[in-house]
Amino acid sequence: MSVDNSLSLSSKSISVGAISVPLPIYNPRKAELWFARLESFFVANKITNQSTKFSYANSLLPDDVIEQVPDVIFKPDPDSPFDCLKREVIRVTSLTDQQTIDQLLANVELGDNTPSQLKRHMTNLLGNRTVDKRLLYQLWLRRLPQNIRQILAIGDEDVDFDRLADIANRIYERSKTHLVSQIQSSSADEIAELR
Repeated sequence: MSVDNSLSLSSKSISVGAISVPLPIYNPRKAELWFARLESFFVANKITNQSTKFSYANSLLPDDVIEQVPDVIFKPDPDSPFDCLKREVIRVTSLTDQQTIDQLLANVELGDNTPSQLKRHMTNLLGNRTVDKRLLYQLWLRRLPQNIRQILAIGDEDVDFDRLADIANRIYERSKTHLVSQIQSSSADEIAELR
């Protein structure tokens, strides 16, 4: 981030603070988020003209995305070229409902994440789609370690999902600490036996 503190107006010079906001790098899996960040760039740089926004977006989008929207590129809408490009890119790059369900059912795992991070990831995958809260809760619960599942399964499904994720985080942190101490003590025992 660079700062420019001077602006020259004819023969007078005045000082202003200006921050250079970098252009976002396109993420093919998160087109909506990228466009939101690009629009923040436009606001920060006082870019309001649809054609200028269109030119920026067109130059920043990768070829494989541009190739999916040739009509919008070759014949931009005369009134709102940027808005049309944005809408079309999001449409062609977004996951279908079936792909989203497949990812939720097969490809989502806790891994190194906390339970609340897993919940957030699953919610982000859904985007604007509406899914029954209890179904999402059950899918999330199945991906948690067994000790956490056993504790949370006793609770009421109607309890606030965010609150359950916080509880799961606390259980996860405590069980992780307990597991590390078990590994350390068993390693110490094994070393003692070797001596």
